[in-house]
Amino acid sequence: RSGSSRVAGSEVVLQVRPDIVGHVSGGPIPMPDDEIGEVIRGLPDAGIEVCSSMNYRATQVVVRELRATGALNRLTLGTDTPGGTGVIPRGMLRNICFLAGVCGMDPADAVAAATGSTARFHRIPGGVLEPGAPADLILLGPVTGSTAADGLESFALGDLPGIAMVMVGGEFVVAERSEQTPPPRWRPTWR
Repeated sequence: RSGSSRVAGSEVVLQVRPDIVGHVSGGPIPMPDDEIGEVIRGLPDAGIEVCSSMNYRATQVVVRELRATGALNRLTLGTDTPGGTGVIPRGMLRNICFLAGVCGMDPADAVAAATGSTARFHRIPGGVLEPGAPADLILLGPVTGSTAADGLESFALGDLPGIAMVMVGGEFVVAERSEQTPPPRWRPTWR
């Protein structure tokens, strides 16, 4: 809970055997590095969640451990906001930027962690683009001044992309550009 300095270490987590190990890299205090590895190896079917209020160094440990065990598909993302850390604007985009830009994850894998993997482990419909699945869409790209060629490269560089369009339930909720991010280098055109 917020304000607590007691960490649920590997001994507790391995006994509880959750479907998703939330805040594995802290929120902000993580369990010790060796215990992160014990949890990842000891719960091979569990989702492993990192959130925006993470300990950044421990998140690198999580990614390294998941990569070493061939289990990056178990990584899920959360923002844990509003919470004890406050509200983190564009928290999921920031998580993706950190994973791709600092932890060295392929940007598409980082996006998959935020979408499909998170939906799968939480048993929420959607998160993937397939016929019949619910899908909200975001069109994004590099902001003016970024050296990135596209949205994925923006993430790889650690650049927060500009949002050009958001569609929810088949309806545009942002049709030209988000006022909450710097403008993308290009504007979408619709026919």
